[in-house]
Amino acid sequence: MRDIILAFSVGIAFATVVPIGVEDLQSGGPWILTLIVFPVFSLLCLAFVLRDHRRRSSSEDRRLDSSAEQVVSEQR
Repeated sequence: MRDIILAFSVGIAFATVVPIGVEDLQSGGPWILTLIVFPVFSLLCLAFVLRDHRRRSSSEDRRLDSSAEQVVSEQR
Protein backbone atom coordinates (compact mmCIF):
# COMPACT_ATOMS: atom_id res chain seq x y z
CA MET A 1 0.00 0.00 0.00
CA ARG A 2 2.87 2.32 0.82
CA ASP A 3 4.37 1.82 -2.65
CA ILE A 4 1.08 2.63 -4.35
CA ILE A 5 0.63 5.86 -2.40
CA LEU A 6 4.24 6.91 -2.98
CA ALA A 7 4.09 6.13 -6.71
CA PHE A 8 0.81 8.03 -7.04
CA SER A 9 2.23 11.07 -5.22
CA VAL A 10 5.40 11.13 -7.29
CA GLY A 11 3.39 10.66 -10.50
CA ILE A 12 1.14 13.60 -9.63
CA ALA A 13 4.19 15.72 -8.82
CA PHE A 14 5.76 14.80 -12.16
CA ALA A 15 2.52 15.51 -14.02
CA THR A 16 2.20 18.97 -12.49
CA VAL A 17 5.85 20.02 -12.67
CA VAL A 18 6.27 19.52 -16.43
CA PRO A 19 3.49 21.95 -17.50
CA ILE A 20 4.70 24.46 -14.90
CA GLY A 21 8.21 24.13 -16.35
CA VAL A 22 6.95 24.83 -19.85
CA GLU A 23 5.09 27.87 -18.55
CA ASP A 24 8.23 29.08 -16.76
CA LEU A 25 10.24 28.59 -19.95
CA GLN A 26 7.83 30.80 -21.87
CA SER A 27 7.63 33.46 -19.14
CA GLY A 28 11.33 33.51 -18.24
CA GLY A 29 11.04 31.98 -14.78
CA PRO A 30 13.30 29.37 -13.14
CA TRP A 31 12.64 26.81 -15.87
CA ILE A 32 15.77 24.73 -15.23
CA LEU A 33 14.46 23.60 -11.86
CA THR A 34 10.89 22.98 -12.91
CA LEU A 35 11.57 21.52 -16.35
CA ILE A 36 14.74 19.49 -15.77
CA VAL A 37 15.68 18.97 -12.11
CA PHE A 38 12.31 18.19 -10.51
CA PRO A 39 11.13 15.77 -13.23
CA VAL A 40 14.45 13.89 -13.08
CA PHE A 41 14.09 13.51 -9.31
CA SER A 42 10.52 12.31 -9.75
CA LEU A 43 11.53 9.69 -12.30
CA LEU A 44 14.42 8.54 -10.10
CA CYS A 45 12.06 8.21 -7.15
CA LEU A 46 9.67 6.11 -9.26
CA ALA A 47 12.57 3.91 -10.39
CA PHE A 48 13.69 3.35 -6.78
CA VAL A 49 10.14 2.53 -5.69
CA LEU A 50 9.87 -0.02 -8.51
CA ARG A 51 13.25 -1.53 -7.63
CA ASP A 52 12.35 -1.84 -3.94
CA HIS A 53 8.97 -3.34 -4.77
CA ARG A 54 10.53 -5.95 -7.05
CA ARG A 55 13.14 -6.85 -4.43
CA ARG A 56 10.50 -7.18 -1.75
CA SER A 57 8.18 -9.30 -3.90
CA SER A 58 10.99 -11.61 -5.05
CA SER A 59 12.16 -12.15 -1.47
CA GLU A 60 8.57 -12.95 -0.43
CA ASP A 61 8.28 -15.43 -3.30
CA ARG A 62 11.51 -17.13 -2.27
CA ARG A 63 10.31 -17.30 1.32
CA LEU A 64 7.00 -18.87 0.23
CA ASP A 65 8.80 -21.35 -2.03
CA SER A 66 11.15 -22.44 0.73
CA SER A 67 8.30 -22.88 3.21
CA ALA A 68 6.34 -24.93 0.65
CA GLU A 69 9.37 -27.14 0.03
CA GLN A 70 9.80 -27.58 3.77
CA VAL A 71 6.19 -28.70 4.16
CA VAL A 72 6.55 -31.18 1.31
CA SER A 73 9.76 -32.61 2.76
CA GLU A 74 8.13 -32.97 6.20
CA GLN A 75 5.22 -34.90 4.69
CA ARG A 76 7.59 -37.49 3.21
